Amino acid sequence: GVQTCALPICICNCLDYIEKKVGLPTIIVANASLREGVGVPFGGITHASFSRLFDVDIAGHVLLLRNCLTRLTGQPASVVFLSSIYGRAGVDHRIYPPGMTPAPVQYSAVKAAAEGATRWLAAAWGERGVRVNALVAGGVASPQRQSSEFVKRYSEKTMLRRMALADEVASAAAFLASDEASYITGHCLVVDGGLTAW
Repeated sequence: GVQTCALPICICNCLDYIEKKVGLPTIIVANASLREGVGVPFGGITHASFSRLFDVDIAGHVLLLRNCLTRLTGQPASVVFLSSIYGRAGVDHRIYPPGMTPAPVQYSAVKAAAEGATRWLAAAWGERGVRVNALVAGGVASPQRQSSEFVKRYSEKTMLRRMALADEVASAAAFLASDEASYITGHCLVVDGGLTAW
């Protein structure tokens, strides 16, 4: 099964299935993310939980892209990595109310890695017409998961004084993936309501 096989085998099996059902994708949004262990306090992080996030969030994406683009045999494609403001700015622990665990160190590290991978892959694949960009997202409003106090504190840090709506982040990703962004590659587009622009 998928949970017990080696990562590259899982990727090949996934691509075999997709190719058979609908053909290979020429637009890929690298957004899979392991949520397990993300709410663990710093003192409880283990080597396994730290490295497993990198296995899924970076190794999984890069190996999937490599395998997919090898099969596309020269066809142009567009890739969008999903990064986060926490990959380029420190986590402000003061905005998290008691009982709410801040984004962990491995999350910040893996999101920074996504931006590095974006630039590296864009340089490697540009000549063959593959664009690789990243969307650097700020906090997205999720009332069922966030306390009103957290939303208030976070919103005060942004220039627009609110959290993003999911559609606002999705629209930016769709733009980067589309032909409207045909001359944009190696770029990390920040969509954070101005939080990191202060």
